Amino acid sequence: FKGFVAIGAAAYVARLAKAFTGFTASVIDANDHLAKLAKRTTVDVVFLQEMSLHASKSATSIDQLAKGVQFLNRAQADAMDGLQTATRGFDALKISMEEVRTLGPEEMFNRVMIALEGTTSAAIRTQAAMALLGRAGTQMLPMIDGFEEARDRAREFGTVLGAEFATESE
Repeated sequence: FKGFVAIGAAAYVARLAKAFTGFTASVIDANDHLAKLAKRTTVDVVFLQEMSLHASKSATSIDQLAKGVQFLNRAQADAMDGLQTATRGFDALKISMEEVRTLGPEEMFNRVMIALEGTTSAAIRTQAAMALLGRAGTQMLPMIDGFEEARDRAREFGTVLGAEFATESE
């Protein structure tokens, strides 16, 4: 009987080890993906880690969020060059040209999301989201609810592992 117990315990430990290894591999893969997205979007990997939880809770993928950030980077440069489509998007959200010129990618993304949250007109919100975030903008609209608290919640829930971990995951 003791032999069966030992075999059962060994099998249980083996299953736990396999599950833990699988979980660890998926965390490493996810952070590797975030590190690569950070390079493509010019935002900090910690920012993407913070946004990842909120994006998934809002039925938005991290890849859609990254596309929106990339589009916003272009819209910001276009507005600085005076292109009307981009300037109209920033104007609709009452984001000044001074902010357009001085805010970095993460700060601008935060500013746009908070401004979208404060916009009462659904038409203006949709138009501005598309002008500044591209097609991903409308997919990201569910993220505006509770956006300001999202980064704090991500840190609180332990989903932010830090830049070093993501860099080492590559």
